[in-house]
Amino acid sequence: DLFECLEYSVVDLSPTMEELVAGGAIPNIAQVARLRGTLGAESPAEFVVINTHLYWAPGFDELRARQADYILKWAARPAMDAGVPIIICGDLNSDPESAALTVFKSAGFQPSLAPAIPFTVFSEFREIVDHILVWPSKVAVECATSFDIDMMTRETALPNMVHPSDHIPVRALIKF
Repeated sequence: DLFECLEYSVVDLSPTMEELVAGGAIPNIAQVARLRGTLGAESPAEFVVINTHLYWAPGFDELRARQADYILKWAARPAMDAGVPIIICGDLNSDPESAALTVFKSAGFQPSLAPAIPFTVFSEFREIVDHILVWPSKVAVECATSFDIDMMTRETALPNMVHPSDHIPVRALIKF
């Protein structure tokens, strides 16, 4: 095992979307794990990973911004106050210039994918909606893709015969 989980929690994002939950929508969550490396001096001390899936529907950019703000307040702020590095990742359903990404960037989080990855969804539109964000800015990110764009785009859209998901996987090598 490369990491020891020191703490795990789930942050319910339903307070950001009460009107939709009342109408039957399934609330979003953020999973928060505080980890420590187990390889001694070669390992990072402690860091926090926050994984989330923000609301999916087009036209709800302000709702996703509220969700981003809620994640900062209830999931990220304790680690930020303690100076513990943070990685926020997941399907944010938000392009790099969206209100949600603006909220994260305003708090000092650095996006790590663009321009190395041209898109993370491929259908009638091609956009980056999946993200890996890091804080503080001194954390070094080396980005790598885990897909062959030519192979992914041979067919009309994702999912397809080559790739079973509607999102392209993303990964980043992060150095503390």
